[in-house]
Amino acid sequence: MALHKLSAAEQTAAHLKEWLLNQNATHKIPGVDRLSSELGVSRDTVRRALILLEKSGIIRSGGKGKARAIVNDPTLEGAQSNRSKVLRVKIFLDMNMEHLASYLVTHALQLQQQLTDVGCHCQFADRTLADFDHQPQRISRYVAANEADVWIVMAAPSEVLEWFEQQSFVTIAWDGRHRHLGLPGSGTNLVPAIREATRHLISLGHRRIAYLAPPIIRQPSVSTSGQAFLEELNTRSGSAASSYHLPEFSSDPHGIELALKEMFRVTPPTALIVGMHSYHLTVLSFLRQNKLRVPEDVSIIAAYMDAKLDWMVPRQAHFHLQMDKIVRRIVKWIEDVMGGKRPDGCAIYDAAYFSGPSVGPVSV
Repeated sequence: MALHKLSAAEQTAAHLKEWLLNQNATHKIPGVDRLSSELGVSRDTVRRALILLEKSGIIRSGGKGKARAIVNDPTLEGAQSNRSKVLRVKIFLDMNMEHLASYLVTHALQLQQQLTDVGCHCQFADRTLADFDHQPQRISRYVAANEADVWIVMAAPSEVLEWFEQQSFVTIAWDGRHRHLGLPGSGTNLVPAIREATRHLISLGHRRIAYLAPPIIRQPSVSTSGQAFLEELNTRSGSAASSYHLPEFSSDPHGIELALKEMFRVTPPTALIVGMHSYHLTVLSFLRQNKLRVPEDVSIIAAYMDAKLDWMVPRQAHFHLQMDKIVRRIVKWIEDVMGGKRPDGCAIYDAAYFSGPSVGPVSV
C-alpha cells in the first residue's frame, strides 16, 4: 500500500493540533502572521492548516476579521470529524490538457493541488466544454450525471455560464464571459495589453494588423478586449477597422490556414496578434512556407506567454497574465464554501504587454 506524503499544510496542522491538545488551551489561537513567523512557514500554509483544524473540530472560526477560538471539548473532535463532508470540487476545462497552453496546464494542476491541500476532493472532469461543443443542454446532462459541490468552469461562453448560474450548487468561473452574471469569477482583463500592443504597432508604422482571436472574443459578439483593439485602430491608424482586422475563422489548423491565405492573398497584414498558443505553430508554419520573415516581413505578438515559446527565435513579444492571482482567488472562494459561506464577487487582473524582437517597424 502506497504511503501518503503529508503536505506542508497537513504537517503544520498536525503540529498545531499536538500543541493545542498538550496545552489543553482554552484561549483564542494566535493570528496567521504570528503563526507564520513562529513556525517558519508561509501564510498560505498556515491558512490551509487552520482550515484543516476547523474541519476536525479543534478550532472554530470566529467570522471574518475575528480570531479563531480553540474548542476545549475532547468529544467534539471525533464527532465533528464524522460529520464533516469532504467538499467535492470538479474543474471543467475548456479543452483537453494536451491542447491547452503549458502555462494553463501548470496553473490548473497548481489549483488542484492547493484545493487538495485545504481538504477538498478535487478532480478534473473527464470531459471538456469543447467535447460538448459548448452547448448548455449537453453540458447539463453531463453535470447531472457527475455530481459535485463546486464546479470551476474554465473559459466558458455566456450561455454556458448562464446555465450554471441557475443551478443550486456553487459555480466559480475561471475566465470566460462571466462579468455580467452573479457568479463568482476570476480572470484576465486583456484590454490594457491589447491597447498598448496596438498602439506600439501603429507607432512602428503598422496599419494592416490582424488579431487572430479565439472564438470567445469574437462570438456571439465582440468582447471588450476585441472592441478595444478595433477602437485603437479606428482612433490611431487613420483607417476604419473591419473584419479584416478581426477575422472570423474556424478554430482549427485548417480554418486558421484558410484565414491566413485569404488575408495574405491581396493585402497581406504586416502584424499579427495571435490569440491562442494552438494557433501559433500554424501561423509560423504558414509564414515559413511563404518565405515571410519575422519581424522583417510580419511582426508577431502572442496574446499569452507559454513555455513552448521560450526557445523561439526571435523571442516572441507577448502578453503577461497574472495566473497566480487567479488561482489564489479561486482557492479563497473554495475556503469560503468550506466555511459555510456562498462566495460572490469578481476578481479581474490586468494583463501587461511585453515587447520583443518579434516586433519591428514596417518594411519600406
